[in-house]
Amino acid sequence: MSSSLLRDWDEGASPRRLSPSTTTQSVAFAHSAEASGSQRVQAAVAASKSRRKRLLEWFQRRFQLAPFSGELESECGADASLLLARVLVWMQTTTAPRAVAGKAKRFFALSEQLACVQIFLASANAHVYFREFQQANGLALLVSVLQAGGAGAGVVSDADRLVVLDLLFRVSQRGRAHKEAISRCEGELAVIRGALAGSERCANMASPLWEACRDTLLEQMVGNSNCHGQTHTAIAFMLGHAENELRVFGAQILRHLITPDSFYLSLAYRRAKQTEIVSLAIETLESNNTQLQHEGLELVHSLLQSESLRRDICKVLVEWAKRAAVTPDVVDERFASVQSSREFETFSHIRSPFVRAAQSLSTLMNSTPAILPLLVAELELLVPLAFVLVVERSQSLKWYAAAIAIHYVFTSVTTTAAAHLAQLFSLSEDKLLAWRTHEPEHLARSLLQSEDHRKLLVLRFYQNGWRRPVESTSAARSSASAGEEDAVECELRQLELEVESTVRDFVPELQMRGVAHGYDPEDDDTDLFCDSMDAEHEQQLRAGLQRHFLRFRGALSGSV
Repeated sequence: MSSSLLRDWDEGASPRRLSPSTTTQSVAFAHSAEASGSQRVQAAVAASKSRRKRLLEWFQRRFQLAPFSGELESECGADASLLLARVLVWMQTTTAPRAVAGKAKRFFALSEQLACVQIFLASANAHVYFREFQQANGLALLVSVLQAGGAGAGVVSDADRLVVLDLLFRVSQRGRAHKEAISRCEGELAVIRGALAGSERCANMASPLWEACRDTLLEQMVGNSNCHGQTHTAIAFMLGHAENELRVFGAQILRHLITPDSFYLSLAYRRAKQTEIVSLAIETLESNNTQLQHEGLELVHSLLQSESLRRDICKVLVEWAKRAAVTPDVVDERFASVQSSREFETFSHIRSPFVRAAQSLSTLMNSTPAILPLLVAELELLVPLAFVLVVERSQSLKWYAAAIAIHYVFTSVTTTAAAHLAQLFSLSEDKLLAWRTHEPEHLARSLLQSEDHRKLLVLRFYQNGWRRPVESTSAARSSASAGEEDAVECELRQLELEVESTVRDFVPELQMRGVAHGYDPEDDDTDLFCDSMDAEHEQQLRAGLQRHFLRFRGALSGSV
């Protein structure tokens, strides 16, 4: 590489953007010439963009697409780093924001420029070139390129974004000081926004772009002890995003950082931000999205292993259960006058906050039994569970959720639970202890005893402040706005579609299993007979649900 090469390069570049140190080096370099590789480059280089692009293409073919020793100096001369400085200047010029109306165009020769930078930072003397890269403010430039354009803008291709993520990953691997430099440029958020700006956005979270995003974030966040604020800002950004896929992705990143057996465990981050992490984990657990609920359970379970956090977490969980127990269900209230609606209840209660809270608590109590005494004796978890068992319709999904949770608590900490249940249901402890072997449904019916006793329990809860703001269907309908009516109608249609798709997929499966096993009605095979009965029951349920949905729509419009 010779002095004429760099002079020709500088004719079309932006000299004003070069630092004084770089200019001084250029003057010194002008007096040196290397024969190896330089003569070929001189013939291909001129001031025009097209000739520069051809130079970069040759550079890429020579040093990236073909094997070489890794010593750029032996091929291009001792001052090969000057080419890196000029490439960065050109990249800054070609990727600068332009206030031009119309469709955005892809940055000129960006792929070749990034490939050139990648070659330098992957060479044997990368530490030398990295100093030049830092002096030219290369990190800030890469971060701006990664975030350039919005989703579908097309100014930066997915392949180029992958190269930028690879470069940031390499820089982050160089140590804590380099991680901090990336954080000062808000690199964590840039990595996420760069992946969001890709062609697929959140449509495929297993794409190479999102996999590179995951690897870069984890590498950057672990061991970056002086930048926990930037790390947590990026986590909160993902968990608070409108896209559920990105929220799940963010929850998985957070789980990697705080789980004790994770390869990416960051104890320093967990200790520094434990209060904020608990809040994020509970919010994730309370989500309506099933995947987010699962990730929230994993996060809360991991946090519960820390004894210092158990009381705060358990207190929030019990408050969630209490709040969900007394919150009226909009759909339930609208159709309270419709009789024989158990099938509808079953499917609508899947989204019930109380069902999610009870199931989450049952799972966490099972995985971390050490929290049971705290939940039962001090935080009185059995009170909201008993309230729901008393006021809900028997055998509804909410009723079963409360019954299962009470049964687990009773069989796990029998003595403590018996004392509380005896007080809540007006029973003797001796009688309760005799019911220890009962199944959940049997235990629940034994606690309620009779319908008259259940009504007395409802009155007692009411007198103690446990009540729901109940409205009649007509009053709710008269006070509801058109938007609320549309919301209920939308909810009903979604439930109907889910039920129909479930029955459609389930019934043929059972029928095919019967055919595959050569089912004969006269056969004594119990399993096949049960499958046939299940299929028949599902067909009856489908017909019944159709009738029920028609009645529900009538109740919504006021015709029932």
